[in-house]
Amino acid sequence: MNYIKEMNAFYDWLETNELSPSAINVWYALLHINNKAGWAQSFAVAESVLHVKTGLSDRTIRKARAELKDKNRIHCESRSGGRAPLYTMIPFHPADVRTTDRTTEKSADVAKPSPPTSPGLLKAFVASFHDQPSPAQIQLLASYMEQNGMSEDLVIWALNDTRQRGKPFEYVRSMLNRMAEKNICTVEAAITARKEYKARMQQQTKTGNIRPFHKNRSGSPVPDWVGDPQQSLQTFQPTDEQENRHWLEGLLEGM
Repeated sequence: MNYIKEMNAFYDWLETNELSPSAINVWYALLHINNKAGWAQSFAVAESVLHVKTGLSDRTIRKARAELKDKNRIHCESRSGGRAPLYTMIPFHPADVRTTDRTTEKSADVAKPSPPTSPGLLKAFVASFHDQPSPAQIQLLASYMEQNGMSEDLVIWALNDTRQRGKPFEYVRSMLNRMAEKNICTVEAAITARKEYKARMQQQTKTGNIRPFHKNRSGSPVPDWVGDPQQSLQTFQPTDEQENRHWLEGLLEGM
């Protein structure tokens, strides 16, 4: 397959097909992995790998995977014995199903420009990550605006927030995913949601009803306004990693 042609075809396909940001995120991650695997017809990917590459929880990854299967964009075969699932990408250009060398990929990149991105958005991205965005990153950020109705100011706000915290791209992706799930589309709505959450946390702290927070051992980035790690780490000693993980996912779902 041709990396850039597939990404552009996917971006065009999204104009007439609805897909959640999480599913878009997983599709890009799978395409990247398939590219590194030399466009193997089937390739194994553990959920832990997708977790690191997308910043999504295992439960959200499974939902996104089911969505991609329903939309006929991937095949996925579960395997017994604790082995990673086997994935098959369903290409937009079947005639291009072959190993693509980097020269061809670069030529396609010139011939197929990425979706238009405003100077303000590009400036915020470069300021946050000290590098130009890849076509996949541009398309992902554009999908939040086109598929979820987020304002460009909100995406720029999220990028600036990420820069101030010194976090990687996975952080802003996680933040935008959470805001998409909450139908937050403007900067004003995001600031209000953050203030309301902090107010709830302060009230629960006063009444003693707050459950302790423990850093996710997988290392996935979680916006600081999801919880107060400093306050919680002083009192929490994990005894069951699985229980703690379910608790964290529940906290994210209830944000």
